[in-house]
Amino acid sequence: MPKIIGEKIAFDSKWHQVIELTLQDKAGNTSPYFMYRHPWSNSTGVAILCYRDVVSSFSSGDVYREILGRYEFLPAHGEEMKLGSITGGYDKPSESYLECAIRELEEEGGFTVTDTSKVIHLGTTRNSKSSDNTMHLFAVDVKDCATTVAMGDGTTGEEGSYVKWVSVEDAVWSDDVLLPTMIQRLNSL
Repeated sequence: MPKIIGEKIAFDSKWHQVIELTLQDKAGNTSPYFMYRHPWSNSTGVAILCYRDVVSSFSSGDVYREILGRYEFLPAHGEEMKLGSITGGYDKPSESYLECAIRELEEEGGFTVTDTSKVIHLGTTRNSKSSDNTMHLFAVDVKDCATTVAMGDGTTGEEGSYVKWVSVEDAVWSDDVLLPTMIQRLNSL
């Protein structure tokens, strides 16, 4: 297995760092490896799956699940709004990961959670092989939650963002790796 024998910052800003690692194999050969970090959030974030079960009006009481999808402008993925998960960087160390997820749900999803016992922790994941970012995953059924206006955080990137109820299938087939991960983990409980 290779080992890391050196590290330097190749690019540095408040939001992103590109790190160049020097790897060495068993034979002593070295090669560079590039990864990125999010210094503003200590490479830590949260994602929360907001869902509801709906009784079909077209059949004899069949129940199906809907997911609250977040549509955002993601310049790296094109110029149209993309379906993704409700996420946030963990940039307030005075909050727990749960508190951060609940705040992001209110900020980006428009739901206020008052009973934290209804929020399900779904573990953590790394959403890229080339980043040290760790995401803490949560899910909540919002049937008893109060609604509010999803304001976002006011940044240019969130301008025009909105939420919309989507089918589980649409969520699973979105380009966002966190949505299907959270859905599968929730379904396996």
